[in-house]
Amino acid sequence: WPLWYGLRRWLVRTGLWGLAMASVSLIVPPLLTWLFPALNVGASPQTHISMVLLATTMAILPGTWSDMLAAHDRDSMSSGVLQSSTMRELARGVVGLVVVLTLLGALRIAAPLWQHWNGATHAVTVQEWFGAQWNRLETGIDTLLGQYYLRRYDRRAPVRAKATPTAAPPAQEEHAP
Repeated sequence: WPLWYGLRRWLVRTGLWGLAMASVSLIVPPLLTWLFPALNVGASPQTHISMVLLATTMAILPGTWSDMLAAHDRDSMSSGVLQSSTMRELARGVVGLVVVLTLLGALRIAAPLWQHWNGATHAVTVQEWFGAQWNRLETGIDTLLGQYYLRRYDRRAPVRAKATPTAAPPAQEEHAP
């Protein structure tokens, strides 16, 4: 493909992904408030704007990925219903929407279970355990590095004698008295 064609195609794909992701980021917070009235996060308008900008910025990833897949698909022709690139893009979008809706449904089920099983207390316990393990690992690595540096670079360390061959003492002849 010529450069202008590839660049225009990538910009259109990225722009479409940006619109889709910005739309989702605008719809999800009110949808969460509607699904979980007790949640009431109370995010500021600046937070909503930041979410939309982040979603639009992150559209570069799927836009680039889909352009790479389209170039690969052009080289290896496929057959079937999803042969056209429009149908493949539509199928990917539908799959993404189904994944988002499934995650929202799982969140709707998981929130009451989290409260029922007192998940916050367990999360703090797990967080403390991971913190303790991380500190142990960090201390062990620091100790090993300290020992290595002392052994390798410390000038005060005793110098090891180099192994040199020793000459055998001359054989003494015994004189008879």
